[in-house]
Amino acid sequence: MYLLEVTPWSTDALELYQSIPLPVPVDAALFPADGTIMYDMLDVMAISIGATMAKNIKEDARVAKAMHGIITTLPIPLSDEDPDAGRLRGFMMNRDSIIANWDKIQDIIHRKPDLSTPYYQMLGGAYTRMRRKEIKDNGIYGWFAIYGWAVIAGGKARNIAEKAVQSLLPPDTYDRVVYFEVKQK
Repeated sequence: MYLLEVTPWSTDALELYQSIPLPVPVDAALFPADGTIMYDMLDVMAISIGATMAKNIKEDARVAKAMHGIITTLPIPLSDEDPDAGRLRGFMMNRDSIIANWDKIQDIIHRKPDLSTPYYQMLGGAYTRMRRKEIKDNGIYGWFAIYGWAVIAGGKARNIAEKAVQSLLPPDTYDRVVYFEVKQK
């Protein structure tokens, strides 16, 4: 983590710089120059950040990347994607993020039911690693189907797990299921 000291070079930047009470925390700092993001003219000083704060910053960065992508040029290209779909993807990066943002996620799903399928796929994807470990720790191997955070079917082969899912769920929800394999080493 670094503290950036920005030296303004233009009169407009200098006036803006003087009008801001410093120091000021920012969500993002962009330095446009000739249609790209400029990162030179910075005096960088190292500072220390605790482990928990560093973890939170990294998680926030992952969420921002999932929601908005990485900005590499200016102006920022406008996306045709539904903003709620991007927010949902950002909130559902992993199990901890899902838990922390559960109310926001549910709000999006209630407002936009058409995002239910991606929601279930992301939820299943986030919980697959944990479920795989639980199943393997119990000495069970094969293919499994996860719907949301619950394992709903399994079998020696994927087609067996798929047939079990088809006997449990209505056809319009098949695409919400995430399949994964637990292998014996």
